[in-house]
Parts: sequence; structure tokens; C-alpha cells
Amino acid sequence: MTHDKSSLIVMTGATSGLGLEAARSLVERQNVHLIIGARAPERADALRTGVPTDRLTVFRLDTSSLASVHTFANAVHEKRGSRLISALGMNAGMLGGDRLQLTEAGVEQTFATNCLGHVALADQLRNALAPGAIVLMTASQSHNPADRLTKLLGYRGAIFPNAESVVRGKLDESAGPAQASRDRYATSKLCCLLWTFAMARLTQGEDIRFLAYDPGAVPATQLARNLDFSSRIGWERLLPLAVPVLSSFTTPQASGRSLARLLANPEVAPQTGQYLDHRLQAATLWPKARCTAWQNDLLNVCAGLTKS
Repeated sequence: MTHDKSSLIVMTGATSGLGLEAARSLVERQNVHLIIGARAPERADALRTGVPTDRLTVFRLDTSSLASVHTFANAVHEKRGSRLISALGMNAGMLGGDRLQLTEAGVEQTFATNCLGHVALADQLRNALAPGAIVLMTASQSHNPADRLTKLLGYRGAIFPNAESVVRGKLDESAGPAQASRDRYATSKLCCLLWTFAMARLTQGEDIRFLAYDPGAVPATQLARNLDFSSRIGWERLLPLAVPVLSSFTTPQASGRSLARLLANPEVAPQTGQYLDHRLQAATLWPKARCTAWQNDLLNVCAGLTKS
């Protein structure tokens, strides 16, 4: 049995952007060991450069694939030995292209990547969580129809007819391809919030905290990798110019440091069910994210998918 006293943190989405910066910030703490899930571990050079190899393990993980999630979770269990997980940071995400894409299981790819795969991962690692552990979902203000910035970026908030429609990508048949892509992304992030608040509600009294994090608008990350050329140029070259003048915009470094603090410092968010922004202040929430009927619908549909 190992007697390693280091904190064990499991993260997804840590090989680029704010996740990479969070990983670098976490290992500045000498007592942290990271297990990272990466779509392409062989291309995680930036992560390996910034993180000491004796405190880093990288396993392959594609959160859009439930089989990949299962394999990754088994690898985590084998690697951790008797150590328990102090924090689970579920940060991997994608903004899909204009064409509706389904996984092999028939699940809309954006929802599968951003939400369902993380739900399955949390379920499979649940029994390995340490007392006081943090389970964190990266969400987004794009879920909120009233958010002015996301409206300027072409979003109109989440569309949640029911969980089964979200799973199949059937949100608004009248939407054009680009708008439909944004709708699927915003709705997947609403589902991250619905799941977080549902778990916080259902685990009241247990020594575990379910949190959600709004990283802010973080241009120049890999989130937009599936967009068309002109949209990628705007995301990578033009929107970074807004960071100094708009509070909702931030840098990968600043947002990543805040994410690291949430994962490593229990006093930052001492209560379960909190939704915090990149300034570690309460993020504005669409009230529908607290709808227990929507939460229960999502939980039931996710349970059917992950246990099938």
C-alpha cells in the first residue's frame, strides 16, 4: 500500500488553453500529482514541458466515447493504488461544426463531449473520491439567454425541449447550420449546470462538493477547432483584442489560475452547488438551470445511456 501524501487531481482538457494553464498552476504546489485525460497523449508536449514528469500521468481519453471514458477510469483506478482523488476537474470541451454529428452511440457529439462523457467519468470515479473532494464541471455563460456578451457572439442561450431531444441534437429544426451549432454548445453547457446542481442537491450531507465554473470568454483556445476558417480567425486573432477592455473576456493564464484555485483550495468554494466565474465570484445563472424537473430528466436520460 502506498503512503504517498500528495493530493491526487484528475483533469480533462488540460493539454491546451486554460486547462493547460490550470495544470501548470496546480503543480506549482509541491504536493499535487495530476492524472490527465487527453485525446492525443502523444501530442501533449506543452503539458509535459510545463509539468514535472514525476507528478504527471497522461492517459488517452475522448469524452465523446463512453468506451474511452470507461478505459480511462480503469486506468485511473489502477494508477492511483490506494490513494483517493481530492479533485476531479472536468474541463474538456468542444464547439461543434455546422453539421450535426452523432457518436457511434447515436449521441450528439457536442453534448457527448462536453457533458455526457464527464457525467459517466464522475460516476465511475465516485467511489475513489476523498472526503471533502471537489467535482467541478466547466460551464459557460452561453447557456443564459439574457447574457448580453454571448448574444453579441451570436448565441441565444440554451434550448432544452427535453433531455432526449438534446441527446439527439434536435433543438430547433428551423435554425441555420451556424446557429444550430451554437445552440448545441450552449445547451450542452446548460446540461453541465443541470447535472452539477442536481448532484449537489442529491448529495446534501455528504462530504463532497459539486461545483460549476464559468471560465469567461477565452479567445485563442482550441475550443473553436471545428469551426470554419473565418470563424477560427476571429476567435484566434480578433477576439483576444477585447480582453483588456471587457471584463467577461479573459486570458487562458488568468482563467486557468482560477480553475486551479477551485480545484486545490477548499476555502475558495466551501459550499456545494456553487457556480463561480473566472474572478471567483458568483456567476450569473439562468434560473432554468435550477429547475428540478429538467435536472431529473437529464439524470434519467444520462443514466440510461451510461449504463447501457
